[in-house]
Amino acid sequence: MNLKNQKILFIAPLFNGYEKHIKSAIEEQGGIVDFYPEKNKSRFLSLLQLVAPAVCVYLHKRHLQALIESVEQDYDILLIIKGEFLNTKFFECLLNKIRIKNKVLYQWDSVLNNPNTLVIQQYFDSVFTFDRDDANKYGFIYHPLFYIDLFERKANTTIEFDFFFIGVFHGDRHKELSKIKEYAKENNMTCYFKLYISLFNYLKCKLFDNDFAGVTLSDVIFKGVSILEVAELLHKSRFVVDIAHKQQSGLTIRTFEALGAGKKLITNNKNIKKEKFYDANNVFFLDELNTLEDFPSPTASSSIQNHTVKSWVNELFSG
Repeated sequence: MNLKNQKILFIAPLFNGYEKHIKSAIEEQGGIVDFYPEKNKSRFLSLLQLVAPAVCVYLHKRHLQALIESVEQDYDILLIIKGEFLNTKFFECLLNKIRIKNKVLYQWDSVLNNPNTLVIQQYFDSVFTFDRDDANKYGFIYHPLFYIDLFERKANTTIEFDFFFIGVFHGDRHKELSKIKEYAKENNMTCYFKLYISLFNYLKCKLFDNDFAGVTLSDVIFKGVSILEVAELLHKSRFVVDIAHKQQSGLTIRTFEALGAGKKLITNNKNIKKEKFYDANNVFFLDELNTLEDFPSPTASSSIQNHTVKSWVNELFSG
């Protein structure tokens, strides 16, 4: 689809600025984009959610109402990413107010993690997902994620760390990272690992979760890291570690960022073997850590260049 002069209503989570890069990629192809966050996000609201969740529910209703009131024109395309906090009332009100020719939903989370997908899919002409299992189970269109320009391969970068990981604290991530730390210690290698968790959840887990006993302040961060900082650290690393959520089969965005930057990827997600860009020289699996010393040098992959954010946008609107 030619996006030139196409009017696009874009609604997505505020997630480390990725929504801005998607918007820019559409605009570079001539699309006229109006962006709205599906939910307001701030530290104040996060704290309010803990002490007065009913107030947050009310404020979110007001946010959705204000969003609908601010939309005054018809659109060629509605693009919604995730839609976890959008309900049927929102869609009924929006679609009764304006006309939209083509409605597209993209999921970068699994149905298990975001069951609202099954509630709102009825309002869309096309539903895309990054999760191959969900695509097979629900008849969605499989469309993996992307990397942005910040993660394109750089020449002559000074390496400061052997292993790199930054991500949200969940599941077995700390346990798996501890194994790599032990391996690194035994082999005189360096790590930069940080797990993001709120201070409230950190204290709660410390008090009530026995599995949290080995987690220290040096393992975690209480403030998110900008995508620019992530890119700078990743470029300074030899191996990029990816630990996917157990309740999803889709490849994380870090997978594409690592390979786009020409780094060696260490992951627990063997679904990557099903991708055209999979190359055993570039991808190593966590359960084979003891054979890491035999891992070959990464090879340049032209096929990963098909997963830039520009290519991702092209594929999304190619129907």
